[in-house]
Amino acid sequence: MGLIRENPFTGASTQFYTVGLNRTVLVVGLGNVGKQYDGTRHNVGFACADAFADLNKFDPWMQKKDLKCFFTSQTMGGVRVIVIKPTTLMNLSGEAVQKVVSFYKIAPANVVVLHDELDIPFGQIRPQNAGADGQRRFCAGSF
Repeated sequence: MGLIRENPFTGASTQFYTVGLNRTVLVVGLGNVGKQYDGTRHNVGFACADAFADLNKFDPWMQKKDLKCFFTSQTMGGVRVIVIKPTTLMNLSGEAVQKVVSFYKIAPANVVVLHDELDIPFGQIRPQNAGADGQRRFCAGSF
């Protein structure tokens, strides 16, 4: 899917545009949907995704039933950033990620996964590259 962005030529009387040169990054917050899971350690990924979207003034979340997720996106510095929260249970979240990656043709190296990790002290965050696919993970220490 090509994105259109204004070319930064100044002083020209004609507008120039480039198509398809922008990169798309997918940020996935992992968690479980439902009030009974609010505040639990498994929803640290959802909380981080919410905080990131709020901090960067993303549009409100919308539910995409065909992609099995809550979805928001915006362009940041020439990069399209898509943030999702899967509506499947945590252990089935790969279904939503696969659907979004496939639909938007996102390279695995451009996928960032936010999730909880009991081996990290509470309040700390550890970035890591996970596996041969190059996905980036940000693990947050949880209670």
